Amino acid sequence: MTTSVLSQEISRQEADSMIKALNKSKNGIDHIGLLLNLAQFHIFKPGESQIDFDSASVYINEGKKIIKSLRSPLADGYLLLTESYLTKEKGKKDESKKMVEQAIKVFESGKNKDYLGQAYYEFATYHDYNDSAQLSKRIDLTRKSIDAFQQAGDLKRKAMSLVALGDLYTMNSSDYPSSILALKQALAIYDSLKYQNLQGVYVLLGTVYENQPDYPSALFYLLKALKIARSTGDSSMQLCQICNQLGMIYYYIDRLDMSIRYLNDALEIARKYKDEDAIFNLAINLCNSYNRLDQPEQSLKVLGYISKDYKTSDDVFRKYSFSTSYLRTYVALKQLTNAYTYVGINLDLADKKLVPEQQQNNIYRYVATYYFLKNQFLKARFYLKRSFEAGKDANWEYGNIQNLQLLYKLDSAQRDMHSAFNDLLLYKEKTDSVSSVKKITQFQAMNLEYEVGMKEDSIKLKDKDILLLTQTNSLQNANLQQINLIKNVTIGGIILALVIIGLLYNRYRLKQKTNKKLELQQGEIAKQNQSLQHLVNEKDWLVKEIHHRVKNNLQIVMSLLNSQSAFIDNESALTAIHDSQHRVHAMSLIHQKLYGSENVSSIDMSAYIRELVAYLADSFDTGQRIHFEYAIEQFEMDVSQAVPLGLILNEAITNSLKYAFPNGRTGLISISLKNITSNRYLLIISDNGIGIPSNFNNKKPGSLGMSLMAGLSEDLDGNFSTENNKGTTISISFVHNMNTGRTRTIVPSVVSNH
Repeated sequence: MTTSVLSQEISRQEADSMIKALNKSKNGIDHIGLLLNLAQFHIFKPGESQIDFDSASVYINEGKKIIKSLRSPLADGYLLLTESYLTKEKGKKDESKKMVEQAIKVFESGKNKDYLGQAYYEFATYHDYNDSAQLSKRIDLTRKSIDAFQQAGDLKRKAMSLVALGDLYTMNSSDYPSSILALKQALAIYDSLKYQNLQGVYVLLGTVYENQPDYPSALFYLLKALKIARSTGDSSMQLCQICNQLGMIYYYIDRLDMSIRYLNDALEIARKYKDEDAIFNLAINLCNSYNRLDQPEQSLKVLGYISKDYKTSDDVFRKYSFSTSYLRTYVALKQLTNAYTYVGINLDLADKKLVPEQQQNNIYRYVATYYFLKNQFLKARFYLKRSFEAGKDANWEYGNIQNLQLLYKLDSAQRDMHSAFNDLLLYKEKTDSVSSVKKITQFQAMNLEYEVGMKEDSIKLKDKDILLLTQTNSLQNANLQQINLIKNVTIGGIILALVIIGLLYNRYRLKQKTNKKLELQQGEIAKQNQSLQHLVNEKDWLVKEIHHRVKNNLQIVMSLLNSQSAFIDNESALTAIHDSQHRVHAMSLIHQKLYGSENVSSIDMSAYIRELVAYLADSFDTGQRIHFEYAIEQFEMDVSQAVPLGLILNEAITNSLKYAFPNGRTGLISISLKNITSNRYLLIISDNGIGIPSNFNNKKPGSLGMSLMAGLSEDLDGNFSTENNKGTTISISFVHNMNTGRTRTIVPSVVSNH
């Protein structure tokens, strides 16, 4: 809910100005107004300090003395309103409510609409928004306050009342259109007043759009709120709320890297303030993001932040969130003994229908996956069927897509390759459909990120809405034209077919034997074509499956290295294992790219390099200390060259992150990959760190990883060089051989700890 009292807007600077004006004013209406406004300043200061209450009482009592001699109903009413604020802050709500009602009667018979608006606004806060009848009354009173402020010409308070009205509309049967209208009217007024502190309004608008859901619009306003929060140095729980909402919007549109970044920022704030409820919700949200990104180790880590009190909670939502998060994570880690603890808890929630169908869909799928990993395929199929049924009832498309993937694995494991192939085709079809919609949303989101970062004109939102409506209308018209064209072509085709059939029928008896023979030949050709097409599809599927399995095997290698590191105390050995994990990930990422794209023989190097850098930055926890700069041309590279190039990048960037910026120094790492001649490319990785020591010898075995990069450069038929000038620069010039058909085996001659 928005702030209940308008008078909280009095700042310390404004109060100081009032004190100066008070010393100069005479004992009239203006003098009383200053006294009562100063009283309100102390009443609504953050916290409930007795000293502030005493200061407010002093100003109120001084005002009372003057009012007795003035005999002014207006002053009496404003005194009543101010006293009601103080009485309410002291916890005497019934008594303060009567004071506000008396003040309204005084103001309604007078001419001061500004005081009347304040009284209406305050009286609205005494009505419970959880009760539908009282909520309607609260909305009516807030509207009256808006009308009163309009008549008084008090635009600032009118805008604040509009914000409160927009908030109330979201509770009144989720009347989002009315809420958006009120909030945008408030923004227009604030814009005319050059008012800057709009963080709360933007958060409210972002929340309304998120609930619709309209993720691009929600993202637009929440990013604006975040920009204001950062510019003002805000690190409160409101910033935590903004980051959490941004993290969830990016989760919904599959921008998981951004989702994790904002959710981690929010979790850091919640832990700072020790807000256990916020920590619980953020840990669950982060767990979902990490699991979708196939990083269950990180998921398990954030779940460890949850207080023990929540682990035994009887609240159904918390019980579901906690138990499913652990079950999903342990299943992803293949820690089936730990996962079994949560199987029974989850099935109890789903079987008793204590949670909605969408959540039942998730539970049954996680349980089916658990039994699949235990090779208990009958149980896995039983619970997968129940998941499909729950997903159908909930119209939960995403859950059923995940079910298709598990069904494909089940059929493959039981060697029903025909069903597995059909499952895979259906899964791919539905995934592509959902992905195309998300890609449009992601594109809109990137445009909004740029817009919020570069320009703050509020009129741009209107232009964006108009453009979106225009594009939608054009798309609808194009679809209608296409439908009409298809209809006309179909009718024409039917007529033409009837004519041809009639002509052929006349000759049917004469050529009956010939036609039968021709039909047999055509049928045989069709079978051969179908068989060939089936072989082609199986070949493509198998190639992708090979890349997928290679990627999974490399992930297992990384997990084994990680497990091994837990038993090693030697720092050098631990460093070597971690470096090996990074190298394996660099290769794993290539195979992940290959099986996730249509082209199974080459990858987009621009996207690959950026993902590899993001992974290394997260691994070394650079935060905002080290920035990356890219100058990468768009081109695709054969896997035989992509692997050594990825390992070179991994080694060079790891060196810079570990050694170039000691003692918490900030810095910049630049990565350039450009075409310098027709088929030759130049890769440059440079940093502005401390540089290579003067006594460094790159020919010394095991020194600084240079031998590894030099050996990989030879595999690329490339030239390797280093330069030490205000940092370190590594250059590799190589020939780009696309689709050469060669298979390289990457065996570096030296494995360095650096």
